Amino acid sequence: MPDLPSVDVNLIVYNNEQTIGSTIESILAQTWPAVSVTVIDNGSDDGTPDVVAKYAASEPSIKVRRNRCNVGPIANVQRAFWLGEADFVMPKTGDDLIAPDYVEQCAMPQVWSFQTRARSNSAIRMSTC
Repeated sequence: MPDLPSVDVNLIVYNNEQTIGSTIESILAQTWPAVSVTVIDNGSDDGTPDVVAKYAASEPSIKVRRNRCNVGPIANVQRAFWLGEADFVMPKTGDDLIAPDYVEQCAMPQVWSFQTRARSNSAIRMSTC
């Protein structure tokens, strides 16, 4: 099998101080080998930035982007897709806990579909999880 595609889990957060640590932990525990995290903080005014900074300082796969002010949920989600630096971008929020094989279960159908279609020269259709 060729190299597995990378998945960037984009955490769209606003004032998630109480939950963001558990959310990051659930992403770091993924079975998929090529997972990174991009936290897009929508101008939190609680302790969220401090919690995220602590994780980012000890884990190089975590990137942090912080809006100067709250730009609203739609603009923040759009920003998450613009900032994704992987083959696949998976948006989540700061209170989502995901099972250890969640990324794998979502990504494998994409890999199989791509490989099958590439061999048959058919159009590649991306499904969603």
